[in-house]
Amino acid sequence: MLEQTLKQLIGNYRPESLIVAGDTASRVGRIWAEHAGARLVELSARPVEEWPRQAEVADLALVTELLGTLAHEEARQLLGWLRNAGARRVAVSVHPDDDWSFNDMIGLAFRRHATLDDGTELFTYDIATYNRPREWNNPRFWANPENWGKYRW
Repeated sequence: MLEQTLKQLIGNYRPESLIVAGDTASRVGRIWAEHAGARLVELSARPVEEWPRQAEVADLALVTELLGTLAHEEARQLLGWLRNAGARRVAVSVHPDDDWSFNDMIGLAFRRHATLDDGTELFTYDIATYNRPREWNNPRFWANPENWGKYRW
């Protein structure tokens, strides 16, 4: 089920570059890379210290079966790096046995994308939809220069 959901995500995003970590992510990523000619970076086969910090930002990162194998802080650093500098979109699977809660993932700006039959949750992050524009968050409401000298606050 996880594999099918990841394939749907890849089909929707159609990435030209892909970072994968974890068995299922690697399997799905290799299939996509062969099919579409996408650039693929696999993190799973290397120790954490040797994971590359590439200069180019990938279109999509997939992380599966990994959070339960890393120390919590190492996993947070990995997800933070992927989210901030590694990829434009990130998908992470969280198994019920992993020591990760919904609040942990929300705290890292991920959104719940799907809950699978075995209880595994898929969380996603997309920089394009992360911080939607708000009516009040623009310069028009910041300083109110038209009121300078008229009112005393």
